Amino acid sequence: MKVLFYTHFNVDYGLDTLYDGLCRVLGHENVFEYPTKDTLHGSIVEKYSHFPMYFDYPIKASDYKKMLEDNEFDLILVSSRINRDEFFDTVIEKSKEIPTFIVDMDDFNGIETDLFEEVNARLYFKRECYKDLIYDSRVVPLSFSYSEKYIPDINVDKPNFIFWAGRGYSKRYRYLDAVKELVKDLPSIIYRTEHRKIIYSQKEYSRNMLSSKVALNFKGYGWDTIRYYEIPAHGTLLFSRFLPICVENDFTDGHNAVFFNDIEEMKEKLTFLINNPNYVDKIRIRGYEHFMKYHTSTKRAEQMLDKIRGTV
Repeated sequence: MKVLFYTHFNVDYGLDTLYDGLCRVLGHENVFEYPTKDTLHGSIVEKYSHFPMYFDYPIKASDYKKMLEDNEFDLILVSSRINRDEFFDTVIEKSKEIPTFIVDMDDFNGIETDLFEEVNARLYFKRECYKDLIYDSRVVPLSFSYSEKYIPDINVDKPNFIFWAGRGYSKRYRYLDAVKELVKDLPSIIYRTEHRKIIYSQKEYSRNMLSSKVALNFKGYGWDTIRYYEIPAHGTLLFSRFLPICVENDFTDGHNAVFFNDIEEMKEKLTFLINNPNYVDKIRIRGYEHFMKYHTSTKRAEQMLDKIRGTV
């Protein structure tokens, strides 16, 4: 199966990690992104260097437009954030013949309705798909994932109890201040970053998470976050607010993660975790196993391709 992934120039965690998953499932020689994105082929953007979304697949020098016109692709994936250029007209025309699907990894709950119709999309894969909203029947949840490239060996000591690093938007600090009331040594574990200042490289961030038994997850610009998968990928217990969005094969409260609705519930559950280290170890290992079964970039690509096959 040859896939054309019509995306955009900028780094994009959801799209770029999905590209990695498709390459792992189909072989990198069968996944063609347009336009060519350097960060998928060995380059790193310094501004976002602390994110785990850089890959080094070989560049394929091809005339994508001719390949598309000659019907060499079996499948077209179109990002909801495409750079509309002259190539877009060819995509629209060929979408009448080649199965075409939209991938929306944006932070918002809206649907790009015009694009949906323009490219004759059979399904609309959406990251921020809210449980309480009614969508078109062709809209399918598709969450972030985490690449096998960045999964560490979790068989290490975890001397720290809880970990957090990030900026303070979305009322995060109200929760962090409440956590600090209960965990007295937290200032040495949680680091508040200044606006847009990187305090950890990706390796340092991963190392600190790996050394902790529990890590916090809060809403970012969207509810679906990298941390939601990154935490269990490090064999660390996912301690998170409940998500209002659909996540296929989601984690389960009290079984492979711990969730809370508000500050008071968070404090109550955190107190329990502090006093029950064996419980923490059991839940975090289950979380890692669940992550490996359902939420790697390979698994996410397989889930998407299974849904696509059901339409062709």
